[in-house]
Amino acid sequence: MYQAGIYCRISIEEQNKEGEYSNSIHSQIQMARDYIAENKDIAEKKVYVDDGASGSNFERTEFRRMLADIELGVINMVIFKDVSRLGREHIDTNYYLGKYFPEKQIRIVSILDNYDSAVGTYDEMLEIKTLLNDMYLRDT
Repeated sequence: MYQAGIYCRISIEEQNKEGEYSNSIHSQIQMARDYIAENKDIAEKKVYVDDGASGSNFERTEFRRMLADIELGVINMVIFKDVSRLGREHIDTNYYLGKYFPEKQIRIVSILDNYDSAVGTYDEMLEIKTLLNDMYLRDT
């Protein structure tokens, strides 16, 4: 049985477009809960929400809390809408996806990217998406 953490993030710029507590956060949580409902071997354990946090770095309160829970064995799976919610900075995002999570044996599901680490390994397509997310970050 997987104990899942749902990770959601929205930037300050996106937050301002959406309102005080964004609809985007609610939709990200609901998307993950719908995924969990379709998979009987997954239980929701915690929700981590960085509302108004940039994806340019990983010094985010809830992201750090999620890492602490991984280290403590509280969760063994992380679900997020897409890799841009995890982070937009290419090098560190790839570190977490390609090294940290696999070493900790954490199952990762990126819903809109159709990526599930239990089914496949971190591949070139996902790495290209992280590069495009980084380019978007630098452009804006």
